[in-house]
Amino acid sequence: MPHEKSAADSDHDQLKPHLKGGNSKEPSTTPVPAPRSATHHQHHHHHAHHKTHLEEVDLKDSSATPVPASRSAVLREKTDVVSDLDNVNGHVDRVDGKDHSESKVPVSPLTPHPRNPANGSALTAEEELFDSAILLRLDFTNALSDYGGAKMSPAHPGENLTMRSLRRGDFDRGYTELLSQLAVVGNVTREVFQSRFDSMARCPNTYFTIVLEDTVAKKVVGAVTLVVEQKFIHTAALRGRVEDVVTHRDRRGQNLGKLLLDTATILGRHLGCYKLSLECKDSLVAFYRQFGYQTDAGNNYMIQRFRD
Repeated sequence: MPHEKSAADSDHDQLKPHLKGGNSKEPSTTPVPAPRSATHHQHHHHHAHHKTHLEEVDLKDSSATPVPASRSAVLREKTDVVSDLDNVNGHVDRVDGKDHSESKVPVSPLTPHPRNPANGSALTAEEELFDSAILLRLDFTNALSDYGGAKMSPAHPGENLTMRSLRRGDFDRGYTELLSQLAVVGNVTREVFQSRFDSMARCPNTYFTIVLEDTVAKKVVGAVTLVVEQKFIHTAALRGRVEDVVTHRDRRGQNLGKLLLDTATILGRHLGCYKLSLECKDSLVAFYRQFGYQTDAGNNYMIQRFRD
C-alpha cells in the first residue's frame, strides 16, 4: 500500500497567429503568384495546426483569407506571451505595498524554461519538465520534518541519489512503474508517456514533477508533483496542489518521502503560492501534519469519479 496519494487538474492557453492584412477588391491584370514560403506555410499549417496549438485558418476562400505569418514569427509571439504569463507572480513581491525588486529573491521565480517547446526547440530524452536548478535554490533552513538527525536536502538527498525534474526519458528509468505502486497507471507506452510529457511541458510553470533517481541503478525511486494554478482571486494569486507522492517499496523507511514532501512544500512557498493543499487517507493525516498541513473544519473534499 503506498504512503501518499493526491489528485490534480490543470489548464492550458491558446494563441492566435499573426495575420497579414488586406486584399484588393479588383485583381491585377497579370496574376502574381504568392511567395513560395507563404504558400508552403499555409499548406503546412492546415495539416499541422494540432502540433502548434494555433487557431485554424479558413482555407475555403484563399482570395479573402489573410496569409498567416511564418512559423518562426508565430513561435516568437508564443514565447513572448509565455514570458508575460510567467510574470503573473509579480504580485507576490508587491502585495505588502513594498517594492522588493532589489531583493535577492527575483520578483517572479516563475521564468520560461530555456529549452521549453514554447521556444521552438526540439525535445530530447534528457529534456526536463522544469529547470532543476530551482531546487538547489530552496531554503531548507526551516524544514519542518525530522530526518532522524540526517541533513537531507535537494542538494544532498542521500548516497547514490540525485533529486531533479522529471525528464522525457524517465519512462525508461521506471517512472510509470513507480507510479503503479501508488495508483492504477493503465497501458502507458513510451509514446503515450512522451506525448503527455510534451503537452505538460507546453504549460510552463504549471507542472513541477520532482524525482529521486538512484544513480547506480539508473532508476527513479521516488517522486512528487506540485501543480501550480493561476487564479484571479486573492489578487491574481497562485495556488498549489501536492500530488502523487510515492517512494519505491524497496526504499521506504529512508525518509525519502519526507524529503520529497518537504521539497514540494518549500517550492510552493518559493514560487509564491498563497496556499497548498493535498488529499490523503485518514490514516495519513498525522503524517502530513508534521509538514504544516491541517484539516480544514467545515470544508470537505468531494469527488465525482467517471472511471478508474
